[in-house]
Amino acid sequence: MNTLGTLPVILCLLLGVGHSRARLAGSAGFQTCCIADFQIGRGCEVFAACVPPGRFAWSVGPRVWKPAIQQTWKSALRGECADAPVAARASELPPHIARGHLLAAFCGARPDAKPEQVTAIYREMIPVAAPPGSYTTVAFNGGYVGLAGNKDGTGGDTINFSIWGQDAAEAEPADKTHGTIKTRQFTHEGTGWAGRLAYPWKVGTRYQVYVHVRHEKGQTVFSAWFGAAEKHEWLLAGRTRKAGMHFLGHAGGFLEHAGTKDMQIPRSTGYGPAWVHDGRRWHACTAAEVSVKDPENARFFERDGVVYLELGLGKKSDQGKKHTYPLKAQAAEPPRLPEVPRLAKPNAFR
Repeated sequence: MNTLGTLPVILCLLLGVGHSRARLAGSAGFQTCCIADFQIGRGCEVFAACVPPGRFAWSVGPRVWKPAIQQTWKSALRGECADAPVAARASELPPHIARGHLLAAFCGARPDAKPEQVTAIYREMIPVAAPPGSYTTVAFNGGYVGLAGNKDGTGGDTINFSIWGQDAAEAEPADKTHGTIKTRQFTHEGTGWAGRLAYPWKVGTRYQVYVHVRHEKGQTVFSAWFGAAEKHEWLLAGRTRKAGMHFLGHAGGFLEHAGTKDMQIPRSTGYGPAWVHDGRRWHACTAAEVSVKDPENARFFERDGVVYLELGLGKKSDQGKKHTYPLKAQAAEPPRLPEVPRLAKPNAFR
């Protein structure tokens, strides 16, 4: 039996230094692992213990640590924890991991030639794994359409349509087929208007997002539509108005971990076909550009024309921080739309 890993813990507990209360949570579906994280007073930093297969989190006193898993450590409570990874010392953890937070991943789609301006985008997305605290979007310059309200990992009940800008305001409310959610101005992470569509979205379902702008009387009206792709469904997620002439820029998207809970539970989104409209015609996107901020705990891959982002503790990227995937050739225009994008007037972009 290897006692080197447990001896310092025992000494600290015997000395009564700091907090010694620990909590363990387990559920099926994960490999047996060792997690190191006793931060008990001065002189005692990080130690390890074996936990059963499943979710894991040592809660020591007022702080909960879920550190990055890196190496193999085969000694724990009984001295034998085969093939169990061990965490880095708390003092060596990146600040966001020490706080229990995963950094975001991004996926943008583009055509062969970059349009001078983008007045409309169409993009398909698949929420693959969406535990509470996950947030995934189709994004563009100045806003996004995001899947929210996920409380149990099977899906959610809200589609957010957010536009930044202190003067952004609702021009038309969302469809009320599935109910009504109060809209409001948001002031966190900037200021803007938070539109809301009540919608029972589910993981594993392919959805389509369509956003376009029109310019009138010195203002821009952003319109967003959402629905199940296989059903050719379209529901208005709202229209938002703001001063000035604005364009969408690109067909983007991101996956993020909102909060500081459950880093060890993977969250994932797939991005499918995309088109952008330049005010004159549609352009099929032929490449997907992906990037992650923390390649030790985020990764990406392509399968059958869908590019996937995944966040999770220890989900290490094998392609670094960035990569570009070619996309399969698509039709000249996206599937049937609920309304056509407004064509730009001659010299409108000059």
